[in-house]
Amino acid sequence: MSDPSVSPASVDGQQPVEAPAPGSPSGQPGRSRAEATLRYLVEQLADHPEEIRVEADHDAAGARFRVQVGPGDMGRVIGRRGRTAQAIRTVVRVAGARDGVSATSVEFEDR
Repeated sequence: MSDPSVSPASVDGQQPVEAPAPGSPSGQPGRSRAEATLRYLVEQLADHPEEIRVEADHDAAGARFRVQVGPGDMGRVIGRRGRTAQAIRTVVRVAGARDGVSATSVEFEDR
């Protein structure tokens, strides 16, 4: 007899993974997983997240994102020797690959 308090997915020790709604990889309409990831990461780093603007261009070559941050936040987003910016690009590239985008680029601009 099986225990009704144990779900079938947890019997083998694995937790179920909820997939986002079809056509909405990030769970938000009109936004890709890569864009949502980029926006989240930059907002967490910025002192003024309300001043962040993300523009996305999608074409056959892939996705291109332009990120504009408020004055004073550029240094935090870029990081020492560009290491933070490069880490953001890497994570966004992986999120884009999960969306099926072959190439993703991220550019940071000051306002």
